[in-house]
Amino acid sequence: MKNVLIIGVLRSGKSTLARMLCKKYNLNYIPQDAMVDAFEEIFPKCGVCHDNKGKEPFAPFLFSYIKHLVKGRWDYGARSAPDSRPFVIEGCHVGVASACKSVDRSKWKIVALGYPSLTPDQALRGIRENDAAHEWTREVKDVELRGWLADAIKESQRHRSECAKLKIEFIDTSFDRRKKFAAFVKKYK
Repeated sequence: MKNVLIIGVLRSGKSTLARMLCKKYNLNYIPQDAMVDAFEEIFPKCGVCHDNKGKEPFAPFLFSYIKHLVKGRWDYGARSAPDSRPFVIEGCHVGVASACKSVDRSKWKIVALGYPSLTPDQALRGIRENDAAHEWTREVKDVELRGWLADAIKESQRHRSECAKLKIEFIDTSFDRRKKFAAFVKKYK
């Protein structure tokens, strides 16, 4: 079984897909946001933060971390055998091209998510209809979120194009997201 790197735009379903894979196959799960949160809080001078435009400043650090994590992990509960379960890492802090250059694709499945077929108003409506109590988007006014979504739609279109060129799977989450995720989870193994 390969490790999985899920990349994509805001609220495209990265965490949902990661949780589905972990539940079905008992995989290790690391959200990129958790790593960024930790570095913002503990090591602010590193410059790793959620506000990085283009996200690429985080990519070299992330892939260096992943390489060491995968190479040297151990099941500390047993203190003996390595934990050989694959990882699922998801987030929006790395672009498609960086991911392709940085991971060994014989050991990693890369998938990108986005909603290139929606308008900002459709994306906003979908988010508002599905906002859970813990979602950060609940705190953002519609006018501001609509602008972010317009950017995310353009980024989704770029991701889709890049994925086609680089032979990376792209899941269009504009419509039938759960059905598409279920199909991906089923064929993952």
